Amino acid sequence: MNNIKIVYSRWLQTEKGTFPFPNGSTEKFFLSCQELVKRNNLNPYGDFDRIAAIDEHFFYNNSNSNFYFRNSNFYYHCKKNNIKFVTESEINGDDEFLYPLEIECNTIQYILNSTEEYCFLSTLSNTLLDLLRKGHCKIILVNMVDPSENISVLDKINDFFLKIGINEIYLLQGNCIKKQYKNLKIFDSIISLYQTANEMEKYPYQTALGYVSDYVREIKNVKREKKFLSFNRFLHRPHRTGLAHVALSNNMLEQGYFSFLYCPSENYSDLLSTLNLPTTNADRIKNIVPYQLDTHHLSTEELPRFFTVTNFLRPLYENSYIHIVTETQFEEAETPFFSEKIWRPILNLQPFIVMGNPGSLKKLKELGFKTFSPFIDETYDNILDNPKRFSFIEKELIKLNRLGLDEIHSWFMSIEDILIHNQHLLYSYRNYNPLCNLLNSNSYTQIG
Repeated sequence: MNNIKIVYSRWLQTEKGTFPFPNGSTEKFFLSCQELVKRNNLNPYGDFDRIAAIDEHFFYNNSNSNFYFRNSNFYYHCKKNNIKFVTESEINGDDEFLYPLEIECNTIQYILNSTEEYCFLSTLSNTLLDLLRKGHCKIILVNMVDPSENISVLDKINDFFLKIGINEIYLLQGNCIKKQYKNLKIFDSIISLYQTANEMEKYPYQTALGYVSDYVREIKNVKREKKFLSFNRFLHRPHRTGLAHVALSNNMLEQGYFSFLYCPSENYSDLLSTLNLPTTNADRIKNIVPYQLDTHHLSTEELPRFFTVTNFLRPLYENSYIHIVTETQFEEAETPFFSEKIWRPILNLQPFIVMGNPGSLKKLKELGFKTFSPFIDETYDNILDNPKRFSFIEKELIKLNRLGLDEIHSWFMSIEDILIHNQHLLYSYRNYNPLCNLLNSNSYTQIG
């Protein structure tokens, strides 16, 4: 893909220049954004060359905007890697032309399912559709901030594009899957690693939760009060509800800092059963939610919506030892998915246990990070069965919870060099290219 070029159908005219507008948008939405930008003299790409103003104003606050996708900064990353942007009229047979559709937050549904308000095909010109069908330009579905779509969704993507005569598309995700198709080429991306590393130079600053965020910059030989720290916003994922069960069953809430903020369905018994856990604590979990650390000032409606990535209330990290990371996914995957959650303890000089995809620790080591065996038994990383892996982690948490603070502190101070190594390595990834697998035609995971 040495001659890759990115195609945008519409371009936004501003006083600061002409910028590509997100593909898949309706003409109505484009015109309303053009008017908004002119009226308020906005720079729609902000400090990070992204359509931040449009994201906030329309995606979150205006359900009638006809903007059904969420910008995941694909434009910025392509720009940083000196990839050229072109219009439809510049497509020819000499280069590799990609037409990005950013589908963060499960918004692929709007492409696959036409409604009275929105039809994806109607956003494509006849000329572009013909070029896509002939393979002169290829659609790339960009979801690099989220884990791979489940198999049923991938089946629908495959069938939809075959049905409309587009026989080859690309899919850029946060990780990969195993199932094979004929017309999809899959690329993965660890964009959260790059994003976290690039934020480091900005701290301290006021972030989404209204306080000044900063990360821990040095380890002091002072005994801390809490053994654990774990942030859990959405409890509809079984391993997070499972952690709430473990914490309640073993008096861990008193031994650590935990947040358990929101569960859309409150079906705690079903969630616990998924991991073969007893349902005896289902009502107790329901009664403590929301269990909060740094969100008491938010309304119930705001709890599921605030931006999570850059919030670091430093005293919580400075007064606790072991971070319990509850990643987005817990099930087996071809490659583990890493969100910002995995980098929180690394950034803040803490050891960690990962409730995530099996192989997560193995992937971290491949990236150069160090983990914490034998003090923490990390055999769980190799266990594919979800209930068995959770049970192993549960036993490890109970073992650690029974240790005295003096013993944990002594171990913590003995691994200072590992914690510093991890933080320094994280910072070195500020120049990491989240599109590396896409740009290297020999490294993508081809399906079919």
